[in-house]
Amino acid sequence: MATDGKRVTRPAVAGIVLAMLFALPSRRLAEAQDTEVESSTRFSDTLRLTTPKGAALPLHVEFKEWNVTRNVRGTELPQQGFYIAHLASGEVVTEIGGKSETRHPGDFWTVDKGARMLVRMKAPRESAIIQTLVVAPSR
Repeated sequence: MATDGKRVTRPAVAGIVLAMLFALPSRRLAEAQDTEVESSTRFSDTLRLTTPKGAALPLHVEFKEWNVTRNVRGTELPQQGFYIAHLASGEVVTEIGGKSETRHPGDFWTVDKGARMLVRMKAPRESAIIQTLVVAPSR
């Protein structure tokens, strides 16, 4: 009886090990495709402007560069309030407020405060660089 139990157990264990081995490459691929977006801040400061009447108007200005890599679900850029976006390199499809639009290098567009922007790329595209400029009243 013990021998029969081992024969049943060995094929089951072998099946589990084989399933795990075959699952590893696809898991690694999925993890590689879910890469986070990387950003670097090129400029961030409060500028103090003067209105025509002489009042001080402090504005926070921030210029960021986002390196976006292709993944299965697309990449959502974090909300920054109202901002101007520029596609510096690559080709992407953006979805803002339920509307999709293909963007080419050199394109500019705006994203309203509270709106979400999802960025997708079609194969063979692997990455894109998006620059954002936020100008908001300073606190």
